[in-house]
Amino acid sequence: ESVLLPFTVIGLFMLLILFEPDYSTSMLIMALAFGIMFVAGVKVKVFAMGVGVLSLFAIPFVLFSKYRMMRL
Repeated sequence: ESVLLPFTVIGLFMLLILFEPDYSTSMLIMALAFGIMFVAGVKVKVFAMGVGVLSLFAIPFVLFSKYRMMRL
């Protein structure tokens, strides 16, 4: 069973939402997607790798945006 396709689709939607200044909606979608995948039986190791990859992409979005830095 591959989770690459669902992660890709969710990632594309999150990326589109992140280009708007709406960080909280993208995090909500990510949390819901992870919850659904957890209930579907995806292993915790896959979640750990997903969180690591998402962190690599999320940190620059926060650090290089004045709007997001002001909200922290």
